[in-house]
Amino acid sequence: MYSKKEESFLREEFWTTFGKYISPVPSAEGCKINWVNYKTGIRFIKLKMEVKGESAYIGFEISHNKIIVQDSFFDHFKLLQVEFEKILMEKWAWEKNIEIENNKISRIYFLLNAVDIYNKDDWPQIISFLKKRILLLDIFWCQHKEIFELIE
Repeated sequence: MYSKKEESFLREEFWTTFGKYISPVPSAEGCKINWVNYKTGIRFIKLKMEVKGESAYIGFEISHNKIIVQDSFFDHFKLLQVEFEKILMEKWAWEKNIEIENNKISRIYFLLNAVDIYNKDDWPQIISFLKKRILLLDIFWCQHKEIFELIE
């Protein structure tokens, strides 16, 4: 077992490693981008990557204090589900209005199980998992973000 300080150091080291690995890759629009802190440009839609416990997570999270607006964003994603899954080349989980940490969010995500951020031997698998999907999410987002800007 690691101390909290050691765990914090390993998490920071992982994200720094991931950031260095993916930073030379331009966005779908050909721009330099901070992949670790990907900005969608819409404050209610976040592209989130997380590695904790024994899993890695990547996806869009939609959060708005007005559920009707949150639902509208999610419903627009659902209208694009076929295109989304065509670009991502796999089926993702779609959850509407779930409770997480006392907040209702909607999310579209993919999970990789049986990996541990504290095991450096798992890092190549985690990095590969995240890299592939964030690049494809970026392609999807660049093609469709204007639709979501109209809702905001």
